[in-house]
Amino acid sequence: MANKLRDFRQFIPIITALCNKGLKQRHEDDIRDLIHKEVDSETKLTELIAIDIQNHKDALEEISDNASKQHNNETIMKKMKEEWEPLMFTCKEVAGKDSKILAGDAVELI
Repeated sequence: MANKLRDFRQFIPIITALCNKGLKQRHEDDIRDLIHKEVDSETKLTELIAIDIQNHKDALEEISDNASKQHNNETIMKKMKEEWEPLMFTCKEVAGKDSKILAGDAVELI
C-alpha cells in the first residue's frame, strides 16, 4: 500500500496542473499539442500514465502557472474596469498656461 501511495504521489502535481481553474482553451490546446492527447473531465489517470505524462510534468506545470497568472490578471483587469467605468474624464484648461489637465469625476449611476 505504501508503495502505491508513493507511486501515486508523483502524479499529484500533474493532476493539479490539469485541474487548474484558470485553464482556458488556449492552454488546453498547448497541453494537447504537448502530450498529443485531448484531456477533459472524462480522461482517466491510467490513460495519462500510459502515455508517460510524467515526462511532461515541468511543461504542464509551466502551462498551468501561466494560466493562473493570466487568470489573475484578467480578474484584476475586470475589477479595475468595474471601478473605473462610472468615472467621467474631462480636459480642463490650466489657468495661465497653454495646456490642459485630465480631470476625473465620479458619476452616480441611477
